[in-house]
Amino acid sequence: MKKFENIVLATDLDGTFLTKDPDGRRRNLEAIQYFKENGGHFTFATGRYYNAVFGGSYFDTATLLNLPAVTGNGSCLYDYAAQSAIEQTPTPFEFVRELYFEMKRLAPTAGLRAITDDGVIYTELSNLMMEADFAWLSPKRPSYLVPIDEWCNYGLYKLALRDELSVVNDLKPKLAERFRGRLEVSQSDDTLIDVQAFGVTKAKGLRRLCELCFDAPVTLCVVGDYYNDLEMMRAADLAFCPENAVDEVKAICQKTLCHHDQGVIADVVEWLDRDAGDACYFSFWKEK
Repeated sequence: MKKFENIVLATDLDGTFLTKDPDGRRRNLEAIQYFKENGGHFTFATGRYYNAVFGGSYFDTATLLNLPAVTGNGSCLYDYAAQSAIEQTPTPFEFVRELYFEMKRLAPTAGLRAITDDGVIYTELSNLMMEADFAWLSPKRPSYLVPIDEWCNYGLYKLALRDELSVVNDLKPKLAERFRGRLEVSQSDDTLIDVQAFGVTKAKGLRRLCELCFDAPVTLCVVGDYYNDLEMMRAADLAFCPENAVDEVKAICQKTLCHHDQGVIADVVEWLDRDAGDACYFSFWKEK
């Protein structure tokens, strides 16, 4: 048995895997290649939807991953090698409509967008951040302004609410309480509130992925940095984070490693190679 044969390594993208530093990129890519050559299974667990994972000159997703990915915070399991979605979970329109009007009541300047099968839709560009968001996304993917009552014509996957940090900090707990048991409300950035259908999370997406891809238990190792990573880190057998992670993430990790710009995935693979012992014993595996 190869040393990493029954280990799944899943990483968040922003603030974790992605880096503009050439040395950090090189370290990550070399470590991932070594991990896969020794039997490891590598994938992404990201808040980005599958069509928003841009490797550019850094990586080719279809060849980098040797498992399907968890995208949209769990709203889509996507196989980049086959270029097809395995499972998608839309958000009920009636809850989205209610969310929009509650958001506007509590924070009139906040904006809402949603990932659909055809692109990205916005209700309106209600603040400077939403304008910048639209300007950045629209050249990459079809992006439209669509009144909320017409959103019923779309499959709505990951939603994002955007405003200033102070507004987000006030709005998030209120929406989480209002839609408890109906929607998943988390945070992926200081100015972004993420929303999916109830029960749709990175943690549940990873568990579903392991059910579909493996006949026997695997050791799930995850890497993340922000609040929308907390549940998957609690559910994992091994959880790591970069030095730039928020304190709440650091508190539940086995190990805090280098800053993401320095190549944190390489640090994780080195830790597994050096400190986890013989991986085939699965000393960290536990029943879920």
